[in-house]
Amino acid sequence: DTANQIVAAIRELGGIQNENAKKLLDAAKNNINQATVEEIYARMSGKNKLAAAEIIAEKGWVPKGPTGEAMIRDTTNNMGANSDQAKRYLTTLEKSVSKIFGNVTRKLDFASEAATPESLRKMLFQNAARKNEFTDESQVEKYLKMIEKDSKEDQDKAKEMLEKSMGNIAKTEANRKEMLERLAALPTPTEQQKDLRKILAKAMRKAG
Repeated sequence: DTANQIVAAIRELGGIQNENAKKLLDAAKNNINQATVEEIYARMSGKNKLAAAEIIAEKGWVPKGPTGEAMIRDTTNNMGANSDQAKRYLTTLEKSVSKIFGNVTRKLDFASEAATPESLRKMLFQNAARKNEFTDESQVEKYLKMIEKDSKEDQDKAKEMLEKSMGNIAKTEANRKEMLERLAALPTPTEQQKDLRKILAKAMRKAG
């Protein structure tokens, strides 16, 4: 079958690091179906398996639930969590996040698990921030901690996104005022709590 032919050809060429093997897989990916790519993924190992995982992400074919969760965790780890390949993979993967996890709670629970690589965790929290899905102060503080070493420009963009979450966390004007006063009264606030206070204050000013 097609999967057998592609697997055999890639192995014969010495693996995906061979330019001809790479071209073969690139040419094939436009004409193969999900089952074929999954078979290639299952039968390959090392860099060859990672190449198949990239196609699965690109096509939006990452399985939902535990199978997909294990796939994206293993793939990110095996690529080298902070490698350029992993960064490309995670950027592509983000479009499938809702399908893989089904709901925000599971997405953030998975992201917070110790076994989840930091770069994958950050992408999932960023996805939640972008979609205005945070409902708790602790979630915002976790995300602020993740981005503390980003460039000022990237941090400013992230904090602007987070302003929209303030209405989910403190739903009424009175709730937001109480939250602001509580944050201001903390004797030794963390940097994230200081940032949260500024984000909340800015959101309240904009709301008038």
